[in-house]
Amino acid sequence: MNNLKPNYRILVLYNPENEKATSLLTGVALAKRINGAVDLLSVSSIKKLNNQPNQVALIRSFKEDKAELKSHLSKVGEELIDKEDVPLIFNSKVGLVREVIESHIRLTKPDIVILGNSKSLRKKLQSSSILKIVIDNHKGITLLSNSNSSLDEKLPLAFGFIDYLSQKHPFIKSLSKNSKQPFKLFQFSAESPTEDFKPQKDIVVYNFEDRAKMFSNFLRYIEQSNINLLCIQKTLLSFKTFQPQIKKEIINKLTNLETPILVFP
Repeated sequence: MNNLKPNYRILVLYNPENEKATSLLTGVALAKRINGAVDLLSVSSIKKLNNQPNQVALIRSFKEDKAELKSHLSKVGEELIDKEDVPLIFNSKVGLVREVIESHIRLTKPDIVILGNSKSLRKKLQSSSILKIVIDNHKGITLLSNSNSSLDEKLPLAFGFIDYLSQKHPFIKSLSKNSKQPFKLFQFSAESPTEDFKPQKDIVVYNFEDRAKMFSNFLRYIEQSNINLLCIQKTLLSFKTFQPQIKKEIINKLTNLETPILVFP
């Protein structure tokens, strides 16, 4: 790494039981693009140990689970350090998943949090999920990696934005140095144009007039546009912005995309 001091701290939430998880690969690729350092966190739920017959067995299982997780992360971390020129630290925890993640975010204050967008995550998005924990406690950027893409640093990025252009954000500026032009903007409220937006030759705008039926057919446009990073605002995932049913529809459609999703605060 050319710069010894990283520009961004990237927290990767990693589930070693998910063989198809790309969150760690995405974190490493992203760190290379923006001169970032990776903080790898894996949490094993203590609830799995509730069936132990007594306290002694519980303590023994707790220690074994923690040692196994630490050993796995050590192996993964050492392989990455040997292979990739990216600063990396790792933390293995056994406990209540929600509390561990909340505490780690509060203590470390990452710039970016990355989590996988697996099918199991999709099913939990509308309840008390990992994504909700991150969205509620993290003040920075969140990245949902998808099951087939790890944001290979060798490939140029093609950006898409929903309702709001964030191309002036320092993070987007860092990423867009190796991006395909033009940016694609998807607007779902034609009566309220995007703030500060002025038509430019390097931006293609798609307008969808009926907000009540938003996202009904925009996935087709994203796929045809070859976007490989979709940028949205956190308010898009908030109950304060939409009726619950509309929000569920939005999240369902978003999380079924094969495109990584970048969530801005």
